[in-house]
Amino acid sequence: MNSLETNKEAALVHARNATNTEQAMAAISPDVVWHGPTGSPRTLDAWKARHARLLQAFEIVDNRIEKAIAEGDLVFVEWSCAAIHRGPFLGIEPTGKRVSLYGMYVDRVVDGKVVEHWGLQDTMGLVSQLGGMPRPEAPRSAA
Repeated sequence: MNSLETNKEAALVHARNATNTEQAMAAISPDVVWHGPTGSPRTLDAWKARHARLLQAFEIVDNRIEKAIAEGDLVFVEWSCAAIHRGPFLGIEPTGKRVSLYGMYVDRVVDGKVVEHWGLQDTMGLVSQLGGMPRPEAPRSAA
């Protein structure tokens, strides 16, 4: 396996093992640097805690890797999943609804470990599916 494939495999550990926090974090460096929006976890322990909270709120029933592209030490991953809302999430009590979630991330991999992570997911769309806010309308064309 070449270094691009090795880097891709390390970056995919998290996405492939989304239903188990410890397995999902197996290829993450203890000193990982997380670059993300306000409120994103900034340490591995905070990332693990956030992931565990998500698993308490959602039972993942389908987990997909849509794309994985490696170049140098960077790996782009696009993912999606379907889940059942089983526990409280952002103040919303369990609904039992099946929801979908979409996201993407870029990981920098060194020696088989993710050392930097840039990630985004569609939390607004998820909250909307749970009834926490109205669904945004698609933009109208200016035809």
